[in-house]
Amino acid sequence: MRSKTVQIYPWFFLRGCERLSYHSFFNTSFKCQFNVPNTVGVNSGHKIFKELPAYESDGYYENEFPFLTSGSIICEYYGKDATVDIPSGFTNIGSYAFDRFDGDRIRVPSTCRYLADWAFKDSDFETLEMEGSITYIGNYCFRSARIDSLTFKEGLEVIQHDAFARANINDIYLPGGLRAIGTDAFDGLGEGCTIHCSDEEVMELVESHLSGSFDPRVVCDHWDGN
Repeated sequence: MRSKTVQIYPWFFLRGCERLSYHSFFNTSFKCQFNVPNTVGVNSGHKIFKELPAYESDGYYENEFPFLTSGSIICEYYGKDATVDIPSGFTNIGSYAFDRFDGDRIRVPSTCRYLADWAFKDSDFETLEMEGSITYIGNYCFRSARIDSLTFKEGLEVIQHDAFARANINDIYLPGGLRAIGTDAFDGLGEGCTIHCSDEEVMELVESHLSGSFDPRVVCDHWDGN
């Protein structure tokens, strides 16, 4: 679908729809929240929306709610803003939701607990503000991302494989209570990255999952995890 001048209401187009795929709503604008029913499948990473207008000009409508959502999951951000505030109530950042995002800051609400596979892959921004406790970081979540620093509060339990692989991150702060780290989670971070651990147990867990080449620095500076 391609539209530059028509304001559409998403629920109408999803009646009887089984799946949204690559560029389903190319260059189309919405004046309301686009929440996908559980009966409709979403192909992760296929950029359902592409080249959406960011402001009203020459028939373009501003996107007031620039997220594709499904229940409590943020499936895709299709806005143009450099700073993004995810609304409260959402619990999951879905796969590829911020793939290749280029901006300044993303604020994650206190209700969010889950960062899915590939969620921030190849993104480039300064700050990820996490107001609450993220409990799970998925596979390749931050792969090849460029972020100044990441601070995870008390409550983080699982970091899946390749979560930070090949990323360019200066500092990663990990709290106590972390119980599982997947293979190659920190692969290729290099000495330019420092992993700050809140206690010796977390530090030992991190060091046991380093590959031995292009490893980050790991320190135990007893930060309080908040």
